[in-house]
Amino acid sequence: ISRGWADEPVVDTVLRCQANLVELLAQGCTHVRDLAASHQLSLQLRDAVAAGRMSGPSISAAGMPIAAAGRASRSYPVRPSRGADEARGHARELLAEGVDVSSVAVTSGAATDGWQQLTEAEVAAVTDEAHRAGKKVAAVCVGAQGARVAVAAGVDSVEHGVSIDDETLELRAKRGMALVPTLRILERFGSRPADYGVPAEAVAKMPGLYRTALDTVSRAVRAGVAIAAGTDRHLGE
Repeated sequence: ISRGWADEPVVDTVLRCQANLVELLAQGCTHVRDLAASHQLSLQLRDAVAAGRMSGPSISAAGMPIAAAGRASRSYPVRPSRGADEARGHARELLAEGVDVSSVAVTSGAATDGWQQLTEAEVAAVTDEAHRAGKKVAAVCVGAQGARVAVAAGVDSVEHGVSIDDETLELRAKRGMALVPTLRILERFGSRPADYGVPAEAVAKMPGLYRTALDTVSRAVRAGVAIAAGTDRHLGE
């Protein structure tokens, strides 16, 4: 909802956020989570909606996600972590700023194969802080190793979850951890790559990633994992 391209003026991001919220409400969505915000806008949008100053569904806001130092993202800033202590510090700061949920970018994105970037110790530190504050943790994971790390660290949900092995799915089902697949955006990465800024070198593998994600969701359902609806709304999905 509240992400903007790195070079986008803040006012343009705010106007697009407002349009997203109105559209979501018109589609029947009454509550959404925002897991990666530019300029911490999701917290301000949440408060504006709650106060009746803006139309839209109620929002659980994570603000900026915590990610490995050096993780490049064109569409949103992150709180960079260089180890478990720094990750814990970021979690505490974000909780003090009023986030409703903690967001950790455990892996790189789909265009770069979703390799694990945060360590289990970093994810566990964030999870410990969030849980002690009564908040849940959402882990952005594309590759299977990242999903294993996230589950071992005790997060509450895995976002995207393109590739997850059967053992990890079974463990998630036992622990009540949700999977939030983003299937439509993966399909569009393959069918309309130019519209979504997919790097030329990554276009050929997108159909395969989409098929992998479909298979993961099917196996997750069979394993008894809770499935929730999710998007990468900032990309125009």
